[in-house]
Amino acid sequence: MENAYHDDTYWGIFISIGVLFLAAALPSPAQSSQLTEPAAASRAGWESCSDDIAMARALAANSNYEEALRQYGECLRSSPEDYDALQGEAFVLYWTHHFAEAKAIFQGLRARQPADHQNVEALENIARAEEEARWAALSPPAGSPPLDYLRFYEEWLQREPRNHRAGMGLAQAQLELGDYPAAIQTYSQVVADYPDDRDAKLELARLLSWNHQYADAAKLYREVLTTAPQDIEALEGLGHVLTWSGQTQEAAETYEQLIARSPANAGYVLELARLQSRLGELGAARQTFASLLAMDPGNREARLQLARLEIRQGDYAGALQHFQQLLKQNPRDFDVRLGEAQVYYYRDQLGRARSLAGALRQEEPNNFDVIFLLAEIERARRNRQAEAALLDQCDRLSPNNPEVTALRETIGDESPIVLHTTTGFAREISQPSPAGSSTPEDLRNFDFGTTLDFVLLPRTDSALSFSYPPSSSPDGAIQGSVGPWQFMYRQTTRLSRVFTVRAGAGLARFGPGHPQVLPGNPDPVATATLRPIGFVGASLFARKDLSFDLNWTRSAITYTPLSVHLGVIAEIVEGRMNYFPSPRTELHLTYFSGGIGLGQIDQGQALTRALSLSPAFTLRLSPRLSLRLGYTHYDSAPAPGKVNGNPVLISTDYKF
Repeated sequence: MENAYHDDTYWGIFISIGVLFLAAALPSPAQSSQLTEPAAASRAGWESCSDDIAMARALAANSNYEEALRQYGECLRSSPEDYDALQGEAFVLYWTHHFAEAKAIFQGLRARQPADHQNVEALENIARAEEEARWAALSPPAGSPPLDYLRFYEEWLQREPRNHRAGMGLAQAQLELGDYPAAIQTYSQVVADYPDDRDAKLELARLLSWNHQYADAAKLYREVLTTAPQDIEALEGLGHVLTWSGQTQEAAETYEQLIARSPANAGYVLELARLQSRLGELGAARQTFASLLAMDPGNREARLQLARLEIRQGDYAGALQHFQQLLKQNPRDFDVRLGEAQVYYYRDQLGRARSLAGALRQEEPNNFDVIFLLAEIERARRNRQAEAALLDQCDRLSPNNPEVTALRETIGDESPIVLHTTTGFAREISQPSPAGSSTPEDLRNFDFGTTLDFVLLPRTDSALSFSYPPSSSPDGAIQGSVGPWQFMYRQTTRLSRVFTVRAGAGLARFGPGHPQVLPGNPDPVATATLRPIGFVGASLFARKDLSFDLNWTRSAITYTPLSVHLGVIAEIVEGRMNYFPSPRTELHLTYFSGGIGLGQIDQGQALTRALSLSPAFTLRLSPRLSLRLGYTHYDSAPAPGKVNGNPVLISTDYKF
């Protein structure tokens, strides 16, 4: 870009400003009568020139200098010593760069009227203009390298350290050479020398904002707005600085002011919608994007941003509709095709999403957004090796990216093979039921279990588990010692983002199978051996923070010697609602069993409070090994009588 201070445009601006200022400053006929020599003034001559002078001033005020000089000449032919005509002619000559002629006239007028400050100021201005003209003649030719201008303005400032034009020109040359610190220093000096210079302040503010000195830049923009509240350029610059510095709320308010001054400016409306989106005001942002599209239906950026916003809100159908409309305008639009691939990923159409993202990768092999989307797709497909390789590429493209870090952590948390071991002990003391159907018991339970989690099928988590829960009771109806075991295979399959199914099947071994003599019963009774167990269930995710479960379970009751001897099987239908109001808070509401609720011990008895508390502490010893310590207190259980228990649990997880 050619330097605005390197051509003759400056002189046109200088002349125009001078015309307006000095034309207004020219003395009126009444004032000029006081500035001439009273004894020498000719009243008749003054009256004969007054009309010509008035006309000449009007012509000069409208930049019609040639006619203005002719009018002054008419007056001076009849009155050669007319003070006002001579002064007016001198000003016109000055404005038209006839400095020598103007200077001679002003010097004569100053000799006649030393108290007239206009002559003194005019002579000072002529001296400056002559100096400016001299430097302008020395200026490098248009199109010269910035380094030539740099040397020229440096030399000028050595002669005139506070020269405005030289300071602004030097800063512009430094900017073109990429020496931003030097340009900032030079503009700062110009602002210090000329505190009311609006242009110098705006240039300095822009440089400071580019240099991430947002506070200083905002201060300068606000100074300009203090004296000129309607300055759109300063207000727009302030909006940019507030946005870049993360002051999102203030930036949004600034763009609202800009829109109030210029409602049809699509750039202002688009930026406001982006800021509202950052603030989490998704409804307001969506409305602003929609208003922009109503004003300009073909605005690609507005439609693209609205589609991305709808993805955040889970309106995948609406987002896809916008993407498809944009693709009609430009089928090769990279950003739109990427958005379309993201929609298919979120809609769990992984094959189509992978195909679209793969085509984009061929076009731009190092596009971070594409590579990261492919990593997410491979994660959903449970292809751990491909996911890890893609994340490695993401690390190279964008080191320390928080999204990549978060996804890597899920790889560790979702290792394809995890071994869980569990060791637990509980002592339960029951109380007689109100109906007197049972006697107090003292029951000791142990639990030794191992579970192997693994990924075998697409979108499916599988597990094999074996548990050995021996129990003993020294006396009472359930006395004895037993050592049952259970083996089960289970799997959880995510059919879509909103629907998951679960199923499992296995065997429970209760006892040796031969008849046993039970306490209180003199006759031997047959005992159970192997029995099938299992479960089926499903989960519906209404929202990210809300889900519903429905489960049917066939399980072995193995925690008392009596239930093991008899081979007790429980069939349970359970409904459950899960709510996660925050990352650290969970609320579960369950039909049949739960944390705090009501229970009925014997049929026909009144409902009583049922309490279950289970605090736990997990210690991650290494990325692969963790230790969990847990404790539970409950005062009810699905067994005859009221039971108080205090189980202690120790478990470990090892990820391969």
